[in-house]
Order: sequence, then C-alpha cells, then structure tokens
Amino acid sequence: MAAADSTATVSTAGGVVGRVLQWLSEQTFNPVFVRDARSMFRGKRMVGLQLLYVIALMAVMGISSWILYEERSIYMGGRASLAEYGRWIFIGVFETQVVLLMLVAVAYSAGAISLEREKQTYEVLAITSMTSAEVVLGKIGSITSLCYLLMLTSAPLAAFSLFFGGVSPGEIAICYGL
Repeated sequence: MAAADSTATVSTAGGVVGRVLQWLSEQTFNPVFVRDARSMFRGKRMVGLQLLYVIALMAVMGISSWILYEERSIYMGGRASLAEYGRWIFIGVFETQVVLLMLVAVAYSAGAISLEREKQTYEVLAITSMTSAEVVLGKIGSITSLCYLLMLTSAPLAAFSLFFGGVSPGEIAICYGL
C-alpha cells in the first residue's frame, strides 16, 4: 500500500516525466544515472537548452531555404520546387542536429565528474560499493538520455519538411533510428 501511495504522489506531481523517473528509479540498478537524470531534467537550464536548440535548428531551416532560393534564382534562372525545399530543410536540420548533439554531449560529459568534485559529492561516490565503471556508465547514460530528449524535441521541425515533399516519413524514421 505504501509503494502505491508513493507512486501516485510522484505521478501526480511530475506528470509523465515523474512516472518515467519513478520507473527508472525502481528498475535501474545505477543510482548515479537516476540522480543525474533527475537533476538534469528538472531545472530551468534544461528548458533553456531545449529552447536554444530549437531556435538554432529553426535558423538553419530558414537559412537553408534562403540559400536554395537565391541559388536557384541566380544560377538557374528559376525557382526550386517544393520537394527541393523539403529536402534542403531535412538535410539542414539533421546535419545541424548532429553537430549540436556532439557539442552538447561533449560539454556535459566534460563536466560530469568534475562537477561531483565541486559539489563535494565525489568522496561519497568513492566510498559506495559501486565500481568506477558503474559510476561512469551512469554519467554516460544520463548524457545519452539528454541527447535523445533533444532529438525528440526536434521531431516537429523534421516533420515540417514533410509538408513540402521530397522526404518520406521512412527517411525521417531512419534518421531518428526508429
């Protein structure tokens, strides 16, 4: 009965994210992953990161469309078809996404262990029964989940290229690894 009450409290307080984090804390044997994921996804910093990520991708969408328009009108004397616009938007979004995800992953992983030392929680991790490999895998898992979340954030922008044509839903699914 007590376990059901704690699950209900988490699910009403945090919604879907709260239920997912509760499930992870019950299923995962790596407390470093659960703690890092909770602290990473609950702050204002995450909302700002998602906002900057989407703004950067939208800027690339606009720039790639503008470049295609200018290139077609100057060199080829005509306008590009809508399918070409869709293809350029798709390529621009995914190439930018690869670069941004690499930068985010490197930036977060570089500070993962050093942040533990700054917070003075590294000694606590060192005296637990967890091996150093388990600690590192927990850190890597939380950073990987951050990258997956950012990929899902960009899904509506990638789907925008479907309106123009030139890209099939299967190609988008392949790029997202589904």
